[in-house]
Amino acid sequence: MLRPVGLDPRFFVNQGIANKSRYDALRHIANPYGGNDAGPAWVLREFMQLRKFRQGGEWDAQRVGGRYHAEYVDYATVAIDLYAASLGMSRNLILRVQDLYATANSRFDPEAKRDETYAHLPHRNVANTDLGYRLYQSGQILAASGP
Repeated sequence: MLRPVGLDPRFFVNQGIANKSRYDALRHIANPYGGNDAGPAWVLREFMQLRKFRQGGEWDAQRVGGRYHAEYVDYATVAIDLYAASLGMSRNLILRVQDLYATANSRFDPEAKRDETYAHLPHRNVANTDLGYRLYQSGQILAASGP
């Protein structure tokens, strides 16, 4: 899997870890009796962080230097999910967010088989989500140490 120079996967893990305490606090406020996600309160509060992944955003690994790079499509999804996993967001919530975003903003190959649960995402994106979570949860990609 190719990735753009300067977008090390540990960067996204560091960002998720840096925002984790705020996410945990919001999750408790939104679900004081338990549950894994902060739900709508979290999505509204964290919108600015997730916006960094939007098309053309500062964390958009597919669009570097103002140009689209097809060779980074898979890495872009993995990067989002490294962030989400290190933040403590559930796989289901980040996929719901991605599916909602794709509804209005993404134009995938019409021949690409769509996921049954996340109907606006190709199977490829869901598989890359699972890869991002596995890489983080297995410890294969950890936070970068030092500056």
